Amino acid sequence: MVYILMMTFSSFFYYLYEKTFFIHNNKKKKIIIFLLLSFLILVLFSGLRYDVGTDYFSYKNAFESGVHIRTSETGYSLV
Repeated sequence: MVYILMMTFSSFFYYLYEKTFFIHNNKKKKIIIFLLLSFLILVLFSGLRYDVGTDYFSYKNAFESGVHIRTSETGYSLV
C-alpha cells in the first residue's frame, strides 16, 4: 500500500509541475517546487530504508567492525 501511495503522490506532483506555470518576462516558466516534491518523495522513501537487501548485513558488519576494505565503491569507502 505504501508503494502505491508513494507513486500516486509522486505522479500527482509531477502532473502539477507539467500543468502549472507562471509568466515572467513574457516567458512561461514552470513551477519547479512540484518537480522537486515529486523527486523528494522518491529519494526519501528509497534512502531511508532499513534492513533491506541481501547484502545489507555484510555492509553493516564491515562498517561497524572498522575494517577498511578497498572496494570499487568509492562513496562507501569514504563513509
